[in-house]
Amino acid sequence: MKLKKLLSIALGTLIAFNLSITAFAGGTDVTDETNDAVEATAETLQSECTAKSVIMMEAKTGTTIFEIEGEKSVPMSHLAKLMTMLIVAEEVDAQRLKLDEKLTVSANANSQGGTQIWLNVGETISVLELLKAITIGNANDACMVLAEKIGGSEQEFISMMNQKAVELGMERTHFEDVTGMSDGTISTARDIGILAVEITKYEFINEYTCTWMDYVRGEQVELVNTNRLIRSYNGITGMKACSSDTAGNCLVATAKRGEMTLICVILDSQTKDTRFDEGKKILNHGFAAYELYTPKLSKEIMSKVSVHNGKELKVSLKAEKEATIIIPKGSSSNIKVVFEKEEVLQAPVKAGSKVGYVRLVDPEGVIFESDLVAEKKVEKMTFGTAFKRLWTNMLKLC
Repeated sequence: MKLKKLLSIALGTLIAFNLSITAFAGGTDVTDETNDAVEATAETLQSECTAKSVIMMEAKTGTTIFEIEGEKSVPMSHLAKLMTMLIVAEEVDAQRLKLDEKLTVSANANSQGGTQIWLNVGETISVLELLKAITIGNANDACMVLAEKIGGSEQEFISMMNQKAVELGMERTHFEDVTGMSDGTISTARDIGILAVEITKYEFINEYTCTWMDYVRGEQVELVNTNRLIRSYNGITGMKACSSDTAGNCLVATAKRGEMTLICVILDSQTKDTRFDEGKKILNHGFAAYELYTPKLSKEIMSKVSVHNGKELKVSLKAEKEATIIIPKGSSSNIKVVFEKEEVLQAPVKAGSKVGYVRLVDPEGVIFESDLVAEKKVEKMTFGTAFKRLWTNMLKLC
């Protein structure tokens, strides 16, 4: 390969940022205030945070931008229901499950303890109401009805949960039950963040994770969302808050401002209130200090490559992965775009075959890399194609 380089933009620095503090007043709706903001740093957040395990990730890139003991394995409690939410979302999206479909409550679902909506054996209830009961509330009986419908049995659904965790790369997560009430159902802040990122792909779920109050079972049961940030934080899109003796006070909060979606996972915070205060500060830190950056790939990088002995003389290229990264605000001028690609390819060329690469490099090294690949296949030139090309060229000389 012949090395070609493109350097884009030069010098910048990380800016200072402000964090806003929101006051909560009973059940009154409040908005995220910015007039009495205080300056904060990641170091300050590290030292002041009471939670035993924290992570903040950017959803589009999956980049971790803040972390405290993110790999620590702990009981999940009701956060296990996030996996149920994801599997339900996938089933609805694939049209294998309909929101207006009525499901029948089993004796097993009826026997669930803890948080519930008091379903009776043989009662029928819609998928939508059950979904509301586990997203707005944390109903164990509703969760079991959905699990038994999708998996066929509780144990089969637990297997589905564990299989999905493997597929997503949730390396330190294990489900021993559907509801999360078992101490053997464990995860980490990082793995829960990965799960939350996946859920954000199903936007219809946001309608329920961001609902403050609703009713199910013919308005017999009131649901009140335990995630207080849905009433107070600018850009909030969900997801779940819960508390238990084994898991402590937990929060998964997702928020979107502009094109950037942040996921904040807080496990075992000191009190129910501190998990929201800390979640808000951490999200503010992310939005104030970071931004998405997608460099424009130049014509030189993306120019077609010649194909020797091909039916077509040249082939177009594309980057296999979108060159979008999360960076400190104001630091884009520190990033260089470097690429290398073949000047001539030998036919036949397969669609998607590697032609080169493009890299984003900052002073600390490579921060993004993607292969440059052939956009379509180019077959080897036949005798007929060669003769036609020769004849065309001869006519041009006449």
